[in-house]
Amino acid sequence: MVKYILPTFKSSPLSDITAAKIEAWQRYLTGKKNLAPKSANNILSIFSVILEEARRQGHIKTNPIKEVRTLANKSKQRGILSVEEARDLLTNLSYWDNPLAYTASLLAACTGMRLSEIRALQHSDIRDGYIHVEHSVDLHGKLKSTKTGDKRNLPLPASLMDALKKLSKLSGDCDRIFSVAGIPLGPNAIRDSLYRALAAKGIKEEERAKRNITFHSWRHFLNSQLLSHGITGEKTRKIAGHSTEEMTKRYAHFLVNDFADVLQITENILHT
Repeated sequence: MVKYILPTFKSSPLSDITAAKIEAWQRYLTGKKNLAPKSANNILSIFSVILEEARRQGHIKTNPIKEVRTLANKSKQRGILSVEEARDLLTNLSYWDNPLAYTASLLAACTGMRLSEIRALQHSDIRDGYIHVEHSVDLHGKLKSTKTGDKRNLPLPASLMDALKKLSKLSGDCDRIFSVAGIPLGPNAIRDSLYRALAAKGIKEEERAKRNITFHSWRHFLNSQLLSHGITGEKTRKIAGHSTEEMTKRYAHFLVNDFADVLQITENILHT
């Protein structure tokens, strides 16, 4: 709403919002905003709910989005680094110019956490040998529930756990672990530092974009590693927090100790 709908339509009377204007807006989202068709369709569905309520209340006679076709979903497959590339990137500090961003990538590679979940981590989330994940952040950096509403405990390699504890001490009075001078770190600072590290390693921007390697690629990387090493789909979904509510409840009995096999895999990622 705030980021994509209001900038275009906030000054338009409801009666002036036509199918043609909405289709032009779709082209703007996929063109100027560089959104994938799937993302543009998701935003369109949110707008449709708003306009349908306006129709129901009698402010407009019809919902113009009913006449708008959704975009063909031609999502570009997310690229991932090879194990060798990832290990080199995560064990060579000379590539990195931001220690916080480096630790964020390390955490994502070992847990599959979303960037919004990493930015939401608080001091109290660091437990004895694992971290507790139950929050993410919204567009304004405020805490909210995770994308799927799940809560999960994730084991960490000892070296990564030590790094998080050090960051927690450095963040001072700020409740967020990933913060500078009391201000939570923004998403672009973390993403851009990763891209600069990739460039320093030899994966320049053109190649990175062509391979579609982003911060979110760490989730795909870990999932691929877990499945290729024989970790069950159920356990992989539990680690990544990427399950339905029914599946989350079904496997809620997993304990941190049950993930010893996962921890061994992530330990191997960080050691040559």
